[in-house]
Amino acid sequence: MTYGSEQILNRPTPKTGLYTAYKWVFVLPTLVLTTTILGSFIIVLSFLGAPDYASRVFGTLWAKINTKAALIGVQTTGKEHIKQGQSYVIVANHQSLLDIYLLYGYLGIDVKWVMKQELRAVPVLGLACEMMGHVIVDRSNTASALASMERARERIKDGMSVIFFAEGTRSRSGELKPFKKGAFRMAQELNLPILPITIQNTRHILPSDTIDLRPGVTRMTIGKPISVEVTSTTADYAKSHKNEPNLLENSPTESKATEHAHDAPALKSLSDLSTEVREVILSNLKQT
Repeated sequence: MTYGSEQILNRPTPKTGLYTAYKWVFVLPTLVLTTTILGSFIIVLSFLGAPDYASRVFGTLWAKINTKAALIGVQTTGKEHIKQGQSYVIVANHQSLLDIYLLYGYLGIDVKWVMKQELRAVPVLGLACEMMGHVIVDRSNTASALASMERARERIKDGMSVIFFAEGTRSRSGELKPFKKGAFRMAQELNLPILPITIQNTRHILPSDTIDLRPGVTRMTIGKPISVEVTSTTADYAKSHKNEPNLLENSPTESKATEHAHDAPALKSLSDLSTEVREVILSNLKQT
């Protein structure tokens, strides 16, 4: 399914021998060189105790260089919704590997990523990500995944945010897949606002499972932060949660949270948060 705004953004550039040659002679070598050189700087700086600086400066530079090298334009709207110094749980849709360039290079805030274990095996890149403190999750090992998420909670403070692709994988069709609950559970436990981000047209520029790269224009829309706290009465809140399981189930912080539950603000349910974020992203995808 192609949404209205993607029909406008997606004006495919004809595949020519000239761009194909440019891709192999310049774009891919640039990616390899920048990953090797900047990744090495990041590893050294992180080892010396400056992982956040390395991420903010060299990680962002890596993303911008490779975006421009591939002749990809980026339209960014909604930056006024970001409050500097505020930590967020960022939830974005996922269409292509290019989404990483947009979020890393053009969002403008300090972030940690939730990444799948397989990326750790990529030479230089995997080690650099680990050294910067990005969250590497082994989805095949529940205990390990929970431990990784617990370590992530300790880093998300003082203006540091965390990025989730809530669908869990790239959408090959462009349709928004069902959201997993991890991002919303972390937002609840840390009582942090959720920052919804809509990414458009990257799947046309670099389709999933291919290296069929072509130039084009992408769009990243930053939505208004969504609070995890309810604004309804306690009675309404209790009614909406009547049949919902423990929100902190399987969390290492469960017992502590329960102990102080009477002091905690009322929180929206996981399903309500997921629906609210989903509606924002779907609305942006459909706008012309």
